[in-house]
Amino acid sequence: MLLASGAMRHTLLLAWLLLLPGAVLAQDPVQQPPSDSPGERGWNRVLNLERGAPIVVKAVSGQTVHCLFAGATQSMLLCDGGYTKSERLDREEVAEIRRWPGRGRMHRIVGGAAAIGFVAGAATPNANGNTYPWVVRGLGGSLLGALAGCAVAIPAQFFPGPLVYRRPHASTAD
Repeated sequence: MLLASGAMRHTLLLAWLLLLPGAVLAQDPVQQPPSDSPGERGWNRVLNLERGAPIVVKAVSGQTVHCLFAGATQSMLLCDGGYTKSERLDREEVAEIRRWPGRGRMHRIVGGAAAIGFVAGAATPNANGNTYPWVVRGLGGSLLGALAGCAVAIPAQFFPGPLVYRRPHASTAD
């Protein structure tokens, strides 16, 4: 009886709208930027990065390098450029290292918006002679949700990722 009245659909819609964004955000936790700790403590975060992690390295000269983390020693940072050449940067040349979210952030935002759109479309009651099944309405809502997710996710790719390392008293040429 509850399903036929539509109250259950609205309850499910409300549950999805409240819980799904939290689940999507839980996949990419907000990290507080680490404090600029002088010496080894800051560089230890670089040493602990997982191999293959996408990073953005800003040199003291102002040059920016997008690469995959290949390794680090106490005096050097190694980057794999993927299609480009690999980079070796002396620690003294590195002003800042940030994680680069890559496409993972965009996929989570678009997927979450599409899921919310599907639930919203499927929960919409038939009105004005609309006889489409709930699945078709859900797919239409999913398409609109994915488009809205793209409108949010594409500009979000230009925000910098979490700070991994900043050279104490680093001056970059901007």
